[in-house]
Amino acid sequence: MPNLPSLNLLIILQLIVYSSFINPLLALSQEEGNVVNREELLHEINGSSLLGMVR
Repeated sequence: MPNLPSLNLLIILQLIVYSSFINPLLALSQEEGNVVNREELLHEINGSSLLGMVR
């Protein structure tokens, strides 16, 4: 059976690594996805309004 204090330290270290590196990366990728979706929506809205004007 492993030593409990060292096991706790490992878990805490993993949480620190996750929160400082992986979490911001996930947030960044989600934000980039939102920007792309907004741009696509704007193109669709502009395209449909232009088509409506032509007809």
